[in-house]
Amino acid sequence: MSPAPRQPRSDRRLAALAFMTGILAVLVFTCYVGGTATESRLDEPDPFPAVPAPEAPAYRDDGPLLLVCTDDAEDFAERNEGVVYSERIANERLQDDCLADGFRDLPAAVAAAEPDTRIQILPGHYTVDAAIVVETEHLQIEGVGDSPDDVQVSAHFAADTVLTAHAASGLYVKGVSFGQARGAALRLTAVESATLDEVGAFQSDGAGIHVADSSGVEVRDCRAEAADTAGVLIENSHADVIGCEATGNGAGIEIRGTETTASAVGNRLHDNTTGLVVADSGPAADIAVTDNTVYGNNTDHYALLGTAACETDAAERDWTGGDLCPDRTYPSGVGILAANGTGTAVTENRIWNQQTAGIAAWGAPDRTRGSAATGTRSARTRTESARTAPGTATASTCGGTGPAPRPASTSPARTAPPPRCSPPAAATSHASPETRCAP
Repeated sequence: MSPAPRQPRSDRRLAALAFMTGILAVLVFTCYVGGTATESRLDEPDPFPAVPAPEAPAYRDDGPLLLVCTDDAEDFAERNEGVVYSERIANERLQDDCLADGFRDLPAAVAAAEPDTRIQILPGHYTVDAAIVVETEHLQIEGVGDSPDDVQVSAHFAADTVLTAHAASGLYVKGVSFGQARGAALRLTAVESATLDEVGAFQSDGAGIHVADSSGVEVRDCRAEAADTAGVLIENSHADVIGCEATGNGAGIEIRGTETTASAVGNRLHDNTTGLVVADSGPAADIAVTDNTVYGNNTDHYALLGTAACETDAAERDWTGGDLCPDRTYPSGVGILAANGTGTAVTENRIWNQQTAGIAAWGAPDRTRGSAATGTRSARTRTESARTAPGTATASTCGGTGPAPRPASTSPARTAPPPRCSPPAAATSHASPETRCAP
C-alpha cells in the first residue's frame, strides 16, 4: 500500500497563521473593552470630593440698605467733622434720612436685616448692654466714618462680647471699632467666609478679635489694642491676618490649634508683651508668618496681677494707662514665639529692639508630631531670612538685656504675678549671620 500523500506545507502555515490571528483578535478586543471600562471608571466623579475652603466675601454696594445713626447731634457733628468733605456732606444727608426712618442702635438693625442686607452706621459712639448676635447670611456692616474710630460700638463691660457671629456665612464688617468687652470685643465662631476690613478692637478683658472654628476668614487692615490676651486670636480656623496693627496687648497676634491653616502677613506688631505667638499647632496645621514688622515688644503686663488694680472689676480699671490683667502667660521681650507646635514657617520678617529674643522656638519633643524646639526636619518649623537688627537675640538661648522669657501657657494667671523662668533647655537657635547677642 502506498503512503498517504503529505499535506502541502503552505496549507499548514495558513492554518497556523489563521489560529494566531484569532488569538490576537481576542486579545485586542479584551484590551479595548477593559481599557474603555477603565476610562469610564476614571471619568466617574468622586463620590466624596474634597471640599475647598470657602473664600472671604468681597465688598458690595448692592442689596437692601438699613441706616443706623445717633440722635446725639453734637457727637455726630464732632466725629463727622474729620471725614473727607464729599463724604462728610453725604453723611449729613444720610443722617437726616436716618433720623426720619432709620435705627438708633446696631442691634435693632441686625435683628431686622434679611439676607444680603447692607447696614451703614453713621459716625457716633454707640453703647450696647448685650452682645450683638449675627446669624443672618451675607450681611454687610459698614461704618461710614473716615476711620474706625469715628464709629465706635462699646459694651462698657456689660457684655462678654460686643459683636459675635455664629454659624453665619458671607459676613463683611468694615470701618467699625468694637470695644470694652468682658471677653472678646469681636468674635466669630463656626463661620464660613467672613471679611473683617479696617475693623478696630479696644480695651478687651480677653482677645480683641477672636476667630474660632471658622473657615474662609480674612482679617485685614485692622487695629487691635489694649487686650488682656491677644489683639488678634486665631484658633482652629482657616484664616488670614493681613496688614493689621496690634499694640499694647498681651500678644499682638496669637495663632493656635491643631487644625489651623493660617497666615500672618505684613502686620505691624509693637509694644506688646510678645509680638506674635504660634502655639499648640498640630501635624495638620499649616501656618505662615511672613513679612511682618515686629519691634519693641518688651512690655511686662504682669506687674499688676494680684494687686487691687486687677482684683477690681474690669469696668473700674484704668485702661487709659495701659493696665492689663492677662490670664495667659506670654514671654516678655520676644518678637516671634513658636511653642509646642509643628507646621509653622517664619520667613522674611523684620524684627528689632527685642530685649529677650527676636525669634524663640521651644517645646517638649513629641515623636508623633515633632516639635518646634527639636530643630529637626520632622518639626517642620523653620525660621529663615528674619532681618533682625544687630543687638537682638534670635533665640531664647541667647538672652538680651531684658528678662528671661516665660513659656506660653493657657493656665490662669490672675492670682499672682507669674514667676520668671529660665529659657527651656530645648530651645533652638536660628540666628542669622548678622545677629549678635547683647553682652
